[in-house]
Amino acid sequence: GDVLSLVPDVISSAFYKGSFYDSITQTLTGGANVAIPVILRTTDTSATNGVSIVSDGTNLTRITVANAGVYNILFSAQVSNSAGSTQVVDFWLRKNGATAAFNVPDTTGKVQLQSNNTFVMAAWNYFITLNAGDYLYLMWTATSTNISVVATAANTVHPASPSIILTVNQV
Repeated sequence: GDVLSLVPDVISSAFYKGSFYDSITQTLTGGANVAIPVILRTTDTSATNGVSIVSDGTNLTRITVANAGVYNILFSAQVSNSAGSTQVVDFWLRKNGATAAFNVPDTTGKVQLQSNNTFVMAAWNYFITLNAGDYLYLMWTATSTNISVVATAANTVHPASPSIILTVNQV
């Protein structure tokens, strides 16, 4: 082919990116209103370059970039409420640390879930400037331990549904 047909491949490979997900239901292990990072156990290696998920010492939670740049962080979380009352779940970013002191300002989003086995897909994105070696946590908490980030099995109609999907693209 001609040179112009190669341009999309060259541009695509020049940007850093990552595609990650988890196929296990996640719960609020620390209790209601306690912040915990989402776990991302699986990497789609064919769609990942320059971004990795690094262990925090216990779980694969640190979204780590090898190169400085501006990144678009996009996630979708399938959240469920098994409580008998309305509950709220929050998601936000932390950068380069595990405590609330490392929360990234103005990144919290809230989703309200009605009672008794409701499902909602929480999904949004962030643009954030990162230095080489920086890492982010996608944090979450909820007003009840009856809230979970749910994975579902495949059936004869649809494929399995990960509990969390997170992609990272340099922009």
